[in-house]
Amino acid sequence: MAALCCDPPYLDFYPNRVVLRPRPTFLPKVVSKFHMGQTVSLPVFLPDPCSDAEKALHTLDVRRCLLFYLKRTADFRVDRSLFVCFKGPRKGRSASSQTLSRWLVTAIRLAYSAARRDCPLPLRAHSLRAQGASAAFSSGLSLKDICQAATWSTPSTFIRHYALDVDSSKDAVVGRTILQSIFR
Repeated sequence: MAALCCDPPYLDFYPNRVVLRPRPTFLPKVVSKFHMGQTVSLPVFLPDPCSDAEKALHTLDVRRCLLFYLKRTADFRVDRSLFVCFKGPRKGRSASSQTLSRWLVTAIRLAYSAARRDCPLPLRAHSLRAQGASAAFSSGLSLKDICQAATWSTPSTFIRHYALDVDSSKDAVVGRTILQSIFR
């Protein structure tokens, strides 16, 4: 995320998607042709909302959120990084990897809280990759698509290092909920 920039051609808005590209100076963890310059294309979420529920969900649309974020940070933006600090002595400057990690974890904790659900413990920024990829796999997304989105060249990386048994964790949540209801 720290490799993203707010200017074209690194951030392009289309009617049906947003395309993000890392800066050419960014070196990924694995330097290979596959990993260099990996493009991320994020589709619009509910482009034509009709019902109140769809309109509420449309507020989560990444294209809409990025446009809003860029407008809100334009007046104090100093660096061209996509994500900049919004307060303190670094206001308008590039957010560090540690700051981005903290923001991600905070946002996910707030989402669980808003949904009145317990947050899985421990929640760390690095564990989000495993949780997201495992949830996508559990929902039926192909390994090929998961690997491409995560910039893994082979499924073995996911299987060996990131795959979580999300179905058993759902069972654990059900069991924990039943046990907690007994003691209330």
